Amino acid sequence: MNDPGRSEWEGSSTVTRAAAAGGITTLVDMPLNPLRPATTVDNLWVMREVACAKAHIDAGSRGGAVPGDVKDLRPLHEAGVFGSKCFHSPSGATDGEGRGLTGVPCGGRPHRLKPGGPARRASARHAPPPPIESKTHFP
Repeated sequence: MNDPGRSEWEGSSTVTRAAAAGGITTLVDMPLNPLRPATTVDNLWVMREVACAKAHIDAGSRGGAVPGDVKDLRPLHEAGVFGSKCFHSPSGATDGEGRGLTGVPCGGRPHRLKPGGPARRASARHAPPPPIESKTHFP
């Protein structure tokens, strides 16, 4: 969901209404395109206020892992995020303060955090498939 800001792309109301129409009762948001993604607890609360005012189903949030802000992961975890999103390459998005959501070493090679630290939440990884043009043959 792209709230706050950019809701004309995919806002809380539209996303949750479409999910409900498809029988989905809960979703977990990914911090990518809001003008203030959940990279800090303050931003998380802004996102939650907007979502609560517009949502048609239950929704949760992921935090955004931004380079140099490992200190924000524990407070986000304690505020109830369902893990954190990070990128291995430029995402094209910023955290609302001009910092790109990119380059955080995570996923395949875990960030070096102390055992029992904020990275104990379950994590999900996805990598987009290569562009169709890169396929040389199809089975």
